[in-house]
Amino acid sequence: PTPMFDGRHCVGDSVDLVSCGEECCPVNGRWSEYSNWTPCEVTCGNGRRFRERKCDNPPPSCGGDPCSGFGEDQETCSPNKCPVDGQWGDWTPSSGCTHSCNSGTQIRFRRCDSPSSQYGGSICPGFPIEVTPCNTFPCPIPGKWSEWGSWSECPTTCGLGSYKSRTRKCDNPLPQHNGSTCPGPSTDTSLCHLVPCPVHGDWSEWTDWSECPKSCGGALHFRTRLCDNPRPDHGGRDCAGNHRQ
Repeated sequence: PTPMFDGRHCVGDSVDLVSCGEECCPVNGRWSEYSNWTPCEVTCGNGRRFRERKCDNPPPSCGGDPCSGFGEDQETCSPNKCPVDGQWGDWTPSSGCTHSCNSGTQIRFRRCDSPSSQYGGSICPGFPIEVTPCNTFPCPIPGKWSEWGSWSECPTTCGLGSYKSRTRKCDNPLPQHNGSTCPGPSTDTSLCHLVPCPVHGDWSEWTDWSECPKSCGGALHFRTRLCDNPRPDHGGRDCAGNHRQ
């Protein structure tokens, strides 16, 4: 009975526990928070970065389901634009030569735009302009006459129809490198313009003898000749002797 009138309480436990259902209950796994993102795998351009989480909040136990999904996550990242080194485009056609001979120059150009330098990339090495020699052969030099030389002596001291001459040389300068020769003659002639030479007179043939004026007793007959073969001229001497005989 229930203790009464200062009777003792019951000795021992009032509850007796006996274990039952000793198998644990299933606990499904749950993800913890993601970790911080890793640094981007590249320093420029497009790359990837990662983060992870663990199935430990709580971990699956007693046959509980594992966490659904993936423990790793990734995304693209672009920390900076990558440097782009400049590259030359094609050369333009060369300009015309500045001289037709005696070493002129010609110029051509190119642009640093294939591609252009960007985002700290290096510029194109070298120069955008190229100057090259052209038409290096010498120019033709046409010949020019030197001054006329002195007139030659006249071959005679009198008479018409004689000539004197003078010469010049094509050496001022000489024609060179296919240059043209001097135009015109290298020799010049001129009449001497001397006085006519003296013409000495000479006799023509005698005429026949004249008729004798007498048939007897003695008489004279004659014959004549003319100083006209040739006549004396320009101070020439008269015919020597008599014109009548």
